[in-house]
Amino acid sequence: MILGEYMKHDVHAGRYGAVLPNNSSLTKLVHKVVDRVAEANGISNHFEVYVVANSQANAFVAPGGTIVVFQGLFEILQSQDELALIIAHELGHFMARHTAESLTLSGVLLGFQQFLGALLPFPFFDTIEQSFAKLAFKLPHSRHMESEADFIGLKLMAKACFDPRCAPTVLARLGQSSTEWLSTHPSSELRISQVNESMPAALDVYKKSRCLTQKTGFLAWVRGLRRDS
Repeated sequence: MILGEYMKHDVHAGRYGAVLPNNSSLTKLVHKVVDRVAEANGISNHFEVYVVANSQANAFVAPGGTIVVFQGLFEILQSQDELALIIAHELGHFMARHTAESLTLSGVLLGFQQFLGALLPFPFFDTIEQSFAKLAFKLPHSRHMESEADFIGLKLMAKACFDPRCAPTVLARLGQSSTEWLSTHPSSELRISQVNESMPAALDVYKKSRCLTQKTGFLAWVRGLRRDS
């Protein structure tokens, strides 16, 4: 929780960009999607939602339930389903307690680096030991967490009657690094393959939730809304 409060302080301090007002249309839209996903899945909705004026296509959820969406995402997303994919992915991280896992792994890595430092005490090896630990443990672990959040997120959004079939297109558009080995995220190609494998289960949830197709006019709406943000 301390880390969550620290990250929320950073949000308010403008570290990620100016925070849009709570009554801005984009912030209210994100709130609407968060509320719908949380309610449909029986998730205790204590989330604090912020949209920040940052051109990056990014979002994250902090321990304690602070959700931050970067305004740059709205240059890429074209429907409420696509926004729900991002929100559900971040809620997947939250529900799987990935931040706690990362902190635990960081402690293990610190011990491993100290062990290597005892074997290789020369300053020249400082960068080598850190890089080795990162490549051997941290990046594969991060990629696993991203894949797990994708899997959880598909089911969360489907349960809330957001169509998960948008996922491959969105992932292709986001264009993660094609060099999977050196990326904290799996490559776009791998992520698309994985979500396609998970799609039948997600669609089963979608159909069992008796979801109806809804045309939202989202893209034209968001383009108009940017002027008030």
